[in-house]
Amino acid sequence: MDTSKWRQVLVPIDVYHRLVTMAHIEERTISGQVRVIFNQWVDENLSKQDKKFLEEETQVIVEKEKERRASL
Repeated sequence: MDTSKWRQVLVPIDVYHRLVTMAHIEERTISGQVRVIFNQWVDENLSKQDKKFLEEETQVIVEKEKERRASL
């Protein structure tokens, strides 16, 4: 697995089963379904300021990961 593109996430088994079912109904992969759910949540629950903060903090984390990988 390319860890620069993908991460594993643990979820309770009942959530996993529902997620698989949702993905099947909507003809998506499981990762695609998680992306849709996440983006919908962001759009419906975060203010513009919060979205900006989310993007900025995400960039900080991405840069730290790049630096860590470069030092290996």
